Order: sequence, then structure tokens, then C-alpha cells
Amino acid sequence: MTDVSPAAPPRPRPVLRAWMLVLPAVLFLAGFFVAPLIDNGNRSFLGEEGGFTLARYGELLSDRFYLGVIFETVALSAGVTLISR
Repeated sequence: MTDVSPAAPPRPRPVLRAWMLVLPAVLFLAGFFVAPLIDNGNRSFLGEEGGFTLARYGELLSDRFYLGVIFETVALSAGVTLISR
């Protein structure tokens, strides 16, 4: 009698296997980070009636408080960049 063992199931290729491992993380990031980020960006350009507007950015750049915050952020990041070089 000859011993015939069943064939082993085919193994996924290494590239496919790597994508199978990465896919859940990519889907999670796309759903909970990228999609809301794009949605917020789109809504920032929409007015009350749904048309395109830059009013929110004009309001942001004309408010002294926000200008101060922007200036401090840029100054801090420039300082850290210069120190870390």
C-alpha cells in the first residue's frame, strides 16, 4: 500500500500576508481619523446655506486671540526646530 497524505493548504504569498496583517489598522485609521479630518475640512469651507465661503478663515485671522495663538505656535515650533538642529 502506498501512503498518500492530504495536500497541505496553499500558503498566502508574503506580500498578501503582509497586507492582510496591515489592513485592519488601515481601515481603522481611515474610518476614525482620515474620514473625520476630511469632513471637518469640507465643513470649514461651507457657509450656513451650504455654499462655498472663506468667512470662517477671515474670522479666524481677524480675531486677536487666535492670531496670538497662531503666532505663539509658529514661534515655539521655529525655536524648537532651531534648537534641535
